[in-house]
Amino acid sequence: MLDEFAKNLLQLGKRAITIPNKTELDMAMEMITPQDVVLLASLSGETENIKENIFMWTLKNVPLVSVTQAGENTFASHSDYALHYHVTPFSVIKEKKVESLVTLSVVVDYLFRKLTEKMSKDR
Repeated sequence: MLDEFAKNLLQLGKRAITIPNKTELDMAMEMITPQDVVLLASLSGETENIKENIFMWTLKNVPLVSVTQAGENTFASHSDYALHYHVTPFSVIKEKKVESLVTLSVVVDYLFRKLTEKMSKDR
């Protein structure tokens, strides 16, 4: 869903980089400036190994947008903008629960549409 969001941003002339793991995130930290926007997506909003990165961005005044499951969490509380979605569990097999992330898709699509609206008004 985030890769699709990044592709959609290209239509607006905006470059987005999806960083899939902590090692790559740490390598990119010095390149991220207050002119960038960091979008954090997490089911729990409590991914322990990147909390330090979040605090560093806060100190550097890098704008943060979090997209997390509804509820209180570290990502949302340290973000300039916090968007939330609900996860719907369902069973495929009696012993196996699966979580639907359809609402995450809706939130990311909403974010893209609002960004498009804002850019259209700014022109």
